[in-house]
Amino acid sequence: ADKVIISTGGMTYPKTGSSGDGYSLVQSLGHSLIDPRPALTNINVLTPLLSHLSGISFPEINMKLYRGGKKIMDVSGDMVITHTGFSGPVVLDNSRYILPGDDISFDFTGCGGQFPDLLDREILRGGKKKISTILHDLGIPRNLAETGLKILALDTERKGAETGRKERSLCCDFFTGQKFTVSSTGGMESAMVTAGGIPLNEVSSGTLESRRVSGLFFAGEVLDIDGDTGGYNLQAAFSTGYLAGSSAF
Repeated sequence: ADKVIISTGGMTYPKTGSSGDGYSLVQSLGHSLIDPRPALTNINVLTPLLSHLSGISFPEINMKLYRGGKKIMDVSGDMVITHTGFSGPVVLDNSRYILPGDDISFDFTGCGGQFPDLLDREILRGGKKKISTILHDLGIPRNLAETGLKILALDTERKGAETGRKERSLCCDFFTGQKFTVSSTGGMESAMVTAGGIPLNEVSSGTLESRRVSGLFFAGEVLDIDGDTGGYNLQAAFSTGYLAGSSAF
């Protein structure tokens, strides 16, 4: 053939028919390959302390990512608790960067460093309330508030005024920055898209023709293109398909 378009997709979500065959094909034609890896997928944690809260979601929650004890990411977005860890846009969009052994934390309060003062103020105003109720009044879902107290071995029936400085500090640390160690991502079977593929510097940006093989064009996830949630990957597929097709024919 004078012109060939390879649009075999990636290797995630194989039930759609994308098995990764395109990668070996393009390598046999002289192209290099950025290692494919899952993107737009959930993450699992070693100890899913919140698994019974699966389904509880948080809008615009802050997420931090740590590697080797060093913070390497600080982002915000929607999140949902799952049976095995966490999902939702802020997790999905950044899963391409997350590795097993990393630690993640979430600010369930939405207040960050201001939360200790807010907690003290709320206890002064309503110290006769249960500490779990006070935490709920500050915006933490009741089930999460009670779960956090149990994890910290604190009595959920304890009154706010009976909660000492040390216990308050433990509460603040847990609800604003409890770390969860990542055991794995959702993997190739469940990831929505594949990160990695043919390096873009090996392809003409104006036509999507190979810079190494004349008449060879690429479209879709076989290229090293992956976007966030929200239709961007579909748009990339449509746009690269149109450009490769119109350039080739």
